[in-house]
Amino acid sequence: IVQNDKLNGVVVDKNIAWLIDELPALSIAMSIANGQSIVKNAKELRVKESDRISIVVDNLKLCGISYTEFDDGYEINGGETLHKATVNSHGDHRIAMSFAVAGLLCGMDIEDTQCIETSFPNFNDILNSLKA
Repeated sequence: IVQNDKLNGVVVDKNIAWLIDELPALSIAMSIANGQSIVKNAKELRVKESDRISIVVDNLKLCGISYTEFDDGYEINGGETLHKATVNSHGDHRIAMSFAVAGLLCGMDIEDTQCIETSFPNFNDILNSLKA
């Protein structure tokens, strides 16, 4: 049995190396969770395919979410409603896919999505099947 429930803010500051690729998607969940969520000790996010810290929080801001950016992470003020926006992935497949999932909640226009083909060629087919 699968049930939904309210999400609550979390602090992610340990074992960051295990989550480096998942943090863009977790940030979408943090944005709709009740309360504040904090990511710390994640400076490596600045040197992945893109500066994932700045790009994620800047795109969340376009969606109506407030945040504080740190050198090694960010704090997201969750519990708000995501708003449709035009966001840019900056060629980072993890960011493109994360905001595409956010689009299930509010719609989303994502620039630079061809990068998704690199890691998950049938992502859009699967995502579209969820909308049906």
